[in-house]
Amino acid sequence: MDLYGWLQLALFLGLLLLVTRPMGVYLYRVLDPQGKTFLDPLLKPVERLFYRLMRVDPRSEQDWKRYAVSLLLFSLVGTVFTYAILRLQHLLPLNPQRLGPVSEPLAFNTAVSFVTNTNWQNYGGESTMSYLSQMVALVLHNFTSAASGIAVAAALVRGIARHTAGTVGNFLVDLVRVTLYLLLPVCLVYAVFLVSQQETPQTEQILLNAIRNDPDPEVQEQAVFWLSQVGSERAVSALDSILQTSKNEAIQEKAIFALSQMDNPRASAIIRSYAQRAGAPLHLREQAIFWLGQEGGSQNEAFLRALYKQLKEQDLKEKVIFSISQMEGPETQRWLMNLALDPSEPIETRKQALFWAGQSGVSITELAAFYARTKDTEMKEQVIFVYSQRDEKAAFDQLLEIAKREPNLELRKKAIFWLSQSDDPRAAQFLEDLIQQ
Repeated sequence: MDLYGWLQLALFLGLLLLVTRPMGVYLYRVLDPQGKTFLDPLLKPVERLFYRLMRVDPRSEQDWKRYAVSLLLFSLVGTVFTYAILRLQHLLPLNPQRLGPVSEPLAFNTAVSFVTNTNWQNYGGESTMSYLSQMVALVLHNFTSAASGIAVAAALVRGIARHTAGTVGNFLVDLVRVTLYLLLPVCLVYAVFLVSQQETPQTEQILLNAIRNDPDPEVQEQAVFWLSQVGSERAVSALDSILQTSKNEAIQEKAIFALSQMDNPRASAIIRSYAQRAGAPLHLREQAIFWLGQEGGSQNEAFLRALYKQLKEQDLKEKVIFSISQMEGPETQRWLMNLALDPSEPIETRKQALFWAGQSGVSITELAAFYARTKDTEMKEQVIFVYSQRDEKAAFDQLLEIAKREPNLELRKKAIFWLSQSDDPRAAQFLEDLIQQ
């Protein structure tokens, strides 16, 4: 270790010793339900409100068994809550990117890892989790899992110190007090510090130095991520260099995201170039295609259409279809409908194109013409499904017409099923008439 390293270590130890006593005294008061802190006038009413809502008596303590059960039950509820939000995020608000549900294994892994404060993130947050999932399901555990860990440590110390007593505190009381009096104030102070920082050339240089020289990949990833807020030509060049030379796929993914957040034509051109790079990892090319769709614009749309014709990988072609569908407009709808009609395309690709055409607002008249024109039963089933996802009266009318007059019995059954899911009173009347026949 050089002199600079020893100075850093000495400074760290000095600061640690400096804050040990005041922080220890403060933490002792926080973990004492009757303890007084300088935040009492502000937070005491909030603390009492939490106790009323949870029906907890802060003066009542638990033995170690009840304390452990409380911890485990709290963790179980947190796991189920997080898992449910991740699996249902496509049905919940604050999902402007229309991200689908998180897969079962990944949702379970993420829920457990955040509840246990390990925070293992085996995904790209910006392209996997909706805003609601990140804000409610994950950020919540950044507080509660840390508070649970501190509470368990406090219970252990009490158990040692009170060797003749039968109680070790109250888990929910410890959880509330640690969150309110310790974690929230620390986060607020740090947030104010971050807000106070301004974008300067020095900030840019620090980030670039971290990307080039820091040995920790996590630090490099974060530096790459925050370059998106700089937006300078120098930052764009640095991100381009990462995509050209870096072998770290996680850093490359962050670089693609950072470029996608920049309002810079050159940044968009770099993403387009990466999307068609044959030797690049497929999942990163998918990310590039995805962000081009989110950015929109006629140039990106024309590029994606041309790219679709060049691609041989089915996963990439499906990502192109999705990305183009996000741009909306009559040209997009026409392209998707033409793709759905193309018999040279795989049936699943055609069905996907038809679905996204329906989601992008293609007219019911055009869908009805497609239904009449195609001879493929699977495509007709997909049209019926697209009708079921639309709220217009005309879509319901088409389903009703198919249910009444379609000669293919299986198609009629599909239409009847989706009619049964409708709240339209005509559906109930039709089903009643059908039963009475």
